[in-house]
Amino acid sequence: MNFCFVFRINELSKSRSGIFRKHIGQIFSLLDLGNEIFGIFMHKNFILFVKFNKNLAYEILESFQVNQLEERECFWSVSSDIINSKSFNFTYVRYDYSYHDKIFFNFVEDITAKTKIILEIPTFPYEEIIPSQFIQIENSRRRRILGLIDHVTTPSRVHSIDNKSTFVFDNGYYSDFKKINLENNLIINNLIKLIMTANFAEWHGAERILYSLKSYLSKSPDSSIRLVLVGDGPELPRLKKITEKLKLLDNVNFEGFVHVDKLPYYYSSMSCGLCTLGEYNANRQDSSTLKSKEYLMHGLPVVYAVDDPVLDNSPYTLKVANDSSIPDMERICSFVTKMQSAKDIRQLIYEYHKDSISWKPFAKMLTRSIS
Repeated sequence: MNFCFVFRINELSKSRSGIFRKHIGQIFSLLDLGNEIFGIFMHKNFILFVKFNKNLAYEILESFQVNQLEERECFWSVSSDIINSKSFNFTYVRYDYSYHDKIFFNFVEDITAKTKIILEIPTFPYEEIIPSQFIQIENSRRRRILGLIDHVTTPSRVHSIDNKSTFVFDNGYYSDFKKINLENNLIINNLIKLIMTANFAEWHGAERILYSLKSYLSKSPDSSIRLVLVGDGPELPRLKKITEKLKLLDNVNFEGFVHVDKLPYYYSSMSCGLCTLGEYNANRQDSSTLKSKEYLMHGLPVVYAVDDPVLDNSPYTLKVANDSSIPDMERICSFVTKMQSAKDIRQLIYEYHKDSISWKPFAKMLTRSIS
């Protein structure tokens, strides 16, 4: 079979680099099964139409320069022209919110006669991130779009959307194993280092860890512990103010955006990965986050807050409350110390999860469900 993946994500985006890597993982897992995979996405101010190969790379077949102000309209128009000029068995499309206009709806409508459409809705429900005055029109257009497509996929734990059955999957992680360092201990020089990677927004809940760290250090001021926050985002200025107010500047590192190629270096010196801790702000009780899989693949134990089928069944994870309470940092440190006591702990964590958090189950289940 051949697929064309269409996702309006810029390959060089700082805030959406995790999303781009996610779709690359999906693509290469399907490629590994012998499928032919093409893609349409953004790179700087160009729309790229590419063909992926097994060398973790792609060949550019066509490129189209666009004006930033017209990027959204041009992207879906060009994508429609490409798909209608080719013969793809399936077009896998990342949903684009439709309350602004009918651009995405028109794209879907334009390609229905040419290809079978698999639509991924990354988060559902998502009313909390749509301006309230536009929710009704968004829901109406989404229902019309779902009436046109063939299959719906989502990592959200919902088995139908607008009466359309869904293919539910767990987010995975696709990596080059050669870049993963599993040799270091979790605790180096008696220093516990906690890492959270995100494009920091309210629902990431990073402030909970800051308050937890302050509470812990007020009781154990000589403890060697450091929080490393990697990424940009709208919440970053507020997090820096909280850090300064709590006098935690010596215990918190703000690293800013870090390119994906450099993340393994960070993970290799960390003790534990922190997942999103503020999902309650978006009224979510379950999730399948990309960062948790990335932590585990680099041999890190994980602290998380919402239901996740992979994390819930792992002996290398610690769950905290999904609310505004302050997590118990002493409990987190004890958890990390206990993990450290096992020989070759990073290798153990990696080996335990490598099959369940790869994209292979997604690729196999998807091809089976659409065949």
